[in-house]
Amino acid sequence: MLTVSFESLSYIKEHDPNYLLFLVRNGHLETCELTFAAELIGDLPKSKPILLDLLSHPDAVVREGVLYGLSKNLDDEVKNKINYMLEDSSPAIREIVKSMLEGDLL
Repeated sequence: MLTVSFESLSYIKEHDPNYLLFLVRNGHLETCELTFAAELIGDLPKSKPILLDLLSHPDAVVREGVLYGLSKNLDDEVKNKINYMLEDSSPAIREIVKSMLEGDLL
């Protein structure tokens, strides 16, 4: 597992976004960094399948980052995929999903 600063993740996104997608997809980041990276990649064209796969991550904080990433390109497919999370074990996740589905999450 890699421990990478938030500034480094932002730099990687700017200069080599495919490498950042690789790091997220292949689980090479610690929980905190994965959370931030998931949110960060949300506006990258190839990120949606990676983020959708992470919706079932065991750590709620990672799922939260994934939801914020997905909110950058919220479409019907994403809404359908997150609908089940209204029953998530985490109250924070349930609130975020509710806000996303109601269009209240910016």
